[in-house]
Amino acid sequence: DLFAALFFVSIGMLVNMAEVPEYFATALIVTGVLIAGKVLAATVGTFLTGHDGETALKVGTSMPQPGEFSLAIARSGSEHATVGAQLYPVVTISTLLSSFIYPLVFGSHQKISFFAGKILPSRMKQEAAAMSVSIASARRAMAPTRPTPYSLVIGARSAAVSFGIIGLLTVAGVLISNVATGLASDLGVPENLVAAAVLAAVVTLVVPAGIVLWQVLTELGVATLRRLLVKFSLAVRLQMADVMMTAIIGLLMMVAGAWLVTPLFQVMPVDDLTSPIPALVMALSVAATATLAMKIHSQMDRTFRRTLLGDSSSDHDGSGTDAD
Repeated sequence: DLFAALFFVSIGMLVNMAEVPEYFATALIVTGVLIAGKVLAATVGTFLTGHDGETALKVGTSMPQPGEFSLAIARSGSEHATVGAQLYPVVTISTLLSSFIYPLVFGSHQKISFFAGKILPSRMKQEAAAMSVSIASARRAMAPTRPTPYSLVIGARSAAVSFGIIGLLTVAGVLISNVATGLASDLGVPENLVAAAVLAAVVTLVVPAGIVLWQVLTELGVATLRRLLVKFSLAVRLQMADVMMTAIIGLLMMVAGAWLVTPLFQVMPVDDLTSPIPALVMALSVAATATLAMKIHSQMDRTFRRTLLGDSSSDHDGSGTDAD
């Protein structure tokens, strides 16, 4: 709440109050178009997903206010001359007006529904109701007849988390390498040694996520292949399918690892690793990072699950595919 208040105060202090009368009429028109457009778009979109008219109107009237992020975008655009300078005061005044109008619009869905029911022809209301029923029936027809197995859902979530951890560590490693090599150049330290240490640390930190990803993908692949073999009456080949899928996933993971490390060598200024000093630096970096790799992976896994997947539990072991 404190930072939100500071944000609005800082944005408001950038507004020249002398310009408000000049742009008020324009901002009033923009506010009207914005509120009407958002209400109409949200209402129609909700209706087309199979909900009734009253529910659609309730959703539409609850979303007329523009986000405060529009203020930051307008300010940034004005500073970089990508939009006209007059856009920022218009957006600011429009956001302020919509903030006052929002409570009135939010509580007006029943009145709007009653008014629309009075003025719309009976035939139009019947066709709208029939369309809503048809869309709802189509949604039910397209819904899967059987729910997705819980183990597959957990496995897919674990794979997504592992992919996210690998991507985040890779990007962070490149950024840290760029900063560290720049500092090393200023301090007279060989850049290739710093880059070698960062590269070794990144690869070491990625290994736990890679192992979890390999386990999850193997389990998902084996489970999927088993279902297909059973469906086509080939259950006698289940054991061979397990071995084959494990080998395929392992090969794909090795190819993906080589594909990931190769660009890192190009981005980071790492010279010949066969020489003793860079190899020794990488070995020391691996030894220092390996002791913390699993702890860092566990913490990142919990953070990713809570922030991205909304998982409030904290007792995951990383793979999460044992549940049935």
